[in-house]
Amino acid sequence: MIPRNLPELLRGRLLPPDYCPLPPEGEQPAAVLLALYREKEAWQLLLTCRTNTVTEHKGQVAFPGGAVDATDSTRAETALREAGEEVGLRSDDVTLLGCLSPYSTVTGWHVTPMVGTIPHAYPFRVNPDEIEAVFAVPLVWLADPKNQSTEPYINPRDGSERSVFFFRPYTGYVIWGASAHMTLVLLEKAGLK
Repeated sequence: MIPRNLPELLRGRLLPPDYCPLPPEGEQPAAVLLALYREKEAWQLLLTCRTNTVTEHKGQVAFPGGAVDATDSTRAETALREAGEEVGLRSDDVTLLGCLSPYSTVTGWHVTPMVGTIPHAYPFRVNPDEIEAVFAVPLVWLADPKNQSTEPYINPRDGSERSVFFFRPYTGYVIWGASAHMTLVLLEKAGLK
């Protein structure tokens, strides 16, 4: 059972929203927004599917977010700016709860996952150049072990093998890699893993 007071619970278990770590040498700083909302008494996690025309991570399921700009003073600013650019989410409509520890991807990004809540139902305005679809997955579904698996993955950059976490398809979308890892950490912070 997911507690109704999930935002308060998470706020006490997350790093502060102004946390702004320096990336390791050779990694590019980035931030994403893990946006939560309640629909029909169930907590939902917002995700996107990237288009096949973007430069990186073509067609992948991801959180709204992207690279840090020179004008961003915090990772929170990056995540909110990118969410606005990608799905039309206004920063004033996001209540930031904090952030998860940064995650280094196999593609050279050092991603800080910001966690916040948004109102439901939200009038998203999708940028069709970057985002193919916006959808949400119930936390209770994500927390169910039968919807989770680990598979070997060969890194195309260096040929190394590692285990990659997957969620089975939800409405046709597969959550895997960095997005799946960040989702698992969020579930742990929520006491659901």
